[in-house]
Amino acid sequence: MTTSTLLHEADPLNHEAPWTPEQRASVRQAVLGSVRERADMKPRLLVLAAAVAALFVVVAAVAHYLQSTDAVIAAVRFEIHLAENQPGPGLREASVSGTNRKIYLHNEVVVSNADIAEAHVVESAGALPSVGITFNTTGAKKIAQATKDHLGRPIAVLLDGQVVMTPTVKSAIGSAANINGDFTRAEVNRIVQGIVGR
Repeated sequence: MTTSTLLHEADPLNHEAPWTPEQRASVRQAVLGSVRERADMKPRLLVLAAAVAALFVVVAAVAHYLQSTDAVIAAVRFEIHLAENQPGPGLREASVSGTNRKIYLHNEVVVSNADIAEAHVVESAGALPSVGITFNTTGAKKIAQATKDHLGRPIAVLLDGQVVMTPTVKSAIGSAANINGDFTRAEVNRIVQGIVGR
């Protein structure tokens, strides 16, 4: 017996009964139905692909914005507000942390985390540690402008929304300031590390 004969005999299709016209029609319908389903899914897949592409564009745009604006994401929220000792129109009452004293805040934030170039621990002999702040160029301009017109009145330093300090402005604040409070060394370290978010 030759190889071609063996292969011919081994082919299972040679031993199958031929398909009836109904079987052929049924298989044809199944194949055509599958093709139609795929054709129906194509527009849905295109819409899904477009949505995914749009999402990538939005994510890339947000990442670019955060990098280009040098945005700061800080663990400790820092704000300075102009304040008053007496209530008045448009002022918000706040308690000074660790005291029974009330202070009245202007709504506008004068400087915040984004205006800080650097924060560091300040050690003084016989005194509690404090937080040293150096403002960036923009922050230094803002705090100087705001405080030169606020002489003899208080400002409020807020950390995470709590008023921690309310010094009276004796002269316009320059490019640096110290935040004093009843802070432990651990609290000062947390504030310094968290205040610039880097």
